[in-house]
Amino acid sequence: MHTNDKKYKLLSDGEKLTPSVIGVIPYQNHGLPEIREKLCSYSFNNNIRILSVDDAHLADTCNKRGYTVTLEYERNIYTIQISIVKTDNINFQDFGLDDMIDEGEFLSAITSTEYIEIRMMFGKNPLKSFHCQLQLSYSLIPDAWMVIDCATYRVLPRKWLKLAAKSKTPPSPDYLYSLHAVYEEKEGYRNYWFKTHGLLRCGFVDLEILNIRSGEQQMYDLINNVVKRFLYNPPLENEKFTIGFDGLQINLTWIRWERALAYFSENILGGDEDRYSDEIKHPDPSGILFAIEDGNLISPEIYARALSNNPILFISEEETCRMGNLARERYPFFFDLFSKFLTTRNSSFLKKLVNNTRLKPKEDWFFWAKIGLIIDDAKNETEKEHLWFTVIDAGECNIRCQLINDPYWISNIYKGDIRTFPTEMITDWLIADKDGNQYTPDSIYQLLD
Repeated sequence: MHTNDKKYKLLSDGEKLTPSVIGVIPYQNHGLPEIREKLCSYSFNNNIRILSVDDAHLADTCNKRGYTVTLEYERNIYTIQISIVKTDNINFQDFGLDDMIDEGEFLSAITSTEYIEIRMMFGKNPLKSFHCQLQLSYSLIPDAWMVIDCATYRVLPRKWLKLAAKSKTPPSPDYLYSLHAVYEEKEGYRNYWFKTHGLLRCGFVDLEILNIRSGEQQMYDLINNVVKRFLYNPPLENEKFTIGFDGLQINLTWIRWERALAYFSENILGGDEDRYSDEIKHPDPSGILFAIEDGNLISPEIYARALSNNPILFISEEETCRMGNLARERYPFFFDLFSKFLTTRNSSFLKKLVNNTRLKPKEDWFFWAKIGLIIDDAKNETEKEHLWFTVIDAGECNIRCQLINDPYWISNIYKGDIRTFPTEMITDWLIADKDGNQYTPDSIYQLLD
């Protein structure tokens, strides 16, 4: 039996096991002298202070050449390797074209002979470290074709890199990892195996759920929410943690895969054979999630119904703050699109409610905002319930909107109520176009020129 005991111990001690490696394919090839010149420029990046640039002694000297760069970012010191690498070192068939990569741009990019590789170990805050890596990448290569994230096997477009690098707020934790769903058809049903990739660079195990026969969308959403819990305060192995509330607590724990497989049949999808096959290799530290009910470990599938009924899912205060900061920072995009795609018309139905007019979606565009409201009996102003509203009217400083669901912990507002809030209370927003495509503060770049 393969074991990773030393690696699990290092992770529990707060160590990072793997670097974050991203590649940036430039529109035109960049030479090393040009990279050094940019790094040493006084106008390089106001957020990054370059402390030293030294010739790198890289292991693969035949295919890599570059620098070791020491820099300071938000009072943290990072040592980063910047290299020029041949594109024939990468098998692009292994990478997913996420976030609407333009096929023409992708085909042009992969004909490039070289790309810039930026390799770094994350610090205590993985998301801020990743943001530093993106800012460094964009400052070096503002004319990038696209970004290759080797940890997530994801290809990201240049418009995403530009917006993420220029933002004051880091991007969503969703960009730190990818979540793969593998399934097999067996006896008339599908059996799913969910597994993340990329979390080892953040300093904790990748996460899995095995043997799911129903509620696959809910399990997919559950892992995504658990990752955000791990990002700021990862639970230890076998430690019980609460991820949500639907009248009762939604409790989980994780067990390293080498031990957890004993709870499943020998030929389970995601078992030993799948981890050591020639096509798929998953032997690194990983935690399989279990539900805890009455002290027993069972499949998280038991929470599928609860997760489909709009439960409260707990998000750390740090992530809630990040989401709100990004939503407000990019609210001007929301406001501009609202102004462009909504038109005022008379409506007898809502005359008494909305000052004799109603803002009607034009070409079936829809706009929603999440508002953080202080709960009843709150002990401080951070104890909030975050509620989704349909936006009726939007201004630069205020929005008027209608509550979609009844709250759990607030007694003076109900589903269907129409309220006006200052935009500083927005903690998230969502736009849907006439084709059903959805845009968040993270993905709004798709609508930008």
